[in-house]
Amino acid sequence: MHQDCRERSYPLAHGVLGSWIFAMALLVLCSCRPSAEIVGEPLPLTKKAFFDAEETWEMVGPVHEIHYGECHPSPGKEIVVAGSWGALLMDPDARVLAVVRFATSLSRPQVVGIIGDGTCEFLDRGRGWSSSGLLGSDGEVLWSLNSVTGIDDIAAGDLDGDGTLDLVVGWNGADGLSRHDPQGRLIWQVPDSNVWSVAIVDVPPGAASPSGPARRL
Repeated sequence: MHQDCRERSYPLAHGVLGSWIFAMALLVLCSCRPSAEIVGEPLPLTKKAFFDAEETWEMVGPVHEIHYGECHPSPGKEIVVAGSWGALLMDPDARVLAVVRFATSLSRPQVVGIIGDGTCEFLDRGRGWSSSGLLGSDGEVLWSLNSVTGIDDIAAGDLDGDGTLDLVVGWNGADGLSRHDPQGRLIWQVPDSNVWSVAIVDVPPGAASPSGPARRL
């Protein structure tokens, strides 16, 4: 992978989250809020990294993702708590490094490393009947995608192995499936209807072809 911001993901119930201290911290953070997901390497969290749910809510809104990677100019890796209204960047001991306020509310923010400058961007994965786009590390809009029918989902990944993230968009209605470069420019688009979910998978050489209902990617 080109960036730590695109490392593997762990649902809340898997791997390192078996630690009751870790689970308690995350449950307090996400209690009565939309579920969050851990993205990146196993986090080096200790009991010192305890989040106050109401304080976090006031700063970033409903939390959608908790990420660990190189996302700030400071040395080492950071914890990024991404919500609908902004993001909180902290060191592994939960000391606040920066609070990013989003220029526009995001329906499903995902922390990504598209620019490749050692910081992170924030991708809005859409939620149907809505526009979507990419926000920079400062929370300002870099580009946006719009249509009458809206966007159901966006996936980020390196489709051609050139070290640069590509974006695949599943459109609501009859706008189909499209591929875009890191600047949001259209590369190709194919017809389909109501593409509710998209994913990019790295298939090992020689692996059997996928079976089942999946038709693309």
